Amino acid sequence: MPVDNDILSGGENNLLVWKEYPGASSYQMEFNLPTPVFSEENASRPQYQKQVIPLPSGSYAKVDGDLIAFNLPLPKGADGLVLELRIFALDAAGNIISESISSDSNQRL
Repeated sequence: MPVDNDILSGGENNLLVWKEYPGASSYQMEFNLPTPVFSEENASRPQYQKQVIPLPSGSYAKVDGDLIAFNLPLPKGADGLVLELRIFALDAAGNIISESISSDSNQRL
């Protein structure tokens, strides 16, 4: 998660789902309204430090044993934009787990 070139909908709640990372205490989402696009897929660190949103435990739900579900509401009128998102796994201290990489990116509205 996110699935490459998946389509998100403006004016709706979008459900993002990814597989739980072993040892993750929480997650963070990096976003980008491209130009430029993320320079690296499956990065070990965010490219845009000011475009990171913490996803603390409780902001998402654990489902079906090892899946994480996060509700992402997007405003109306956003259709047609390109929005890149990627998820990073965090340890108990809030640091990116060193051996982990981000999810894939490149979402379209």
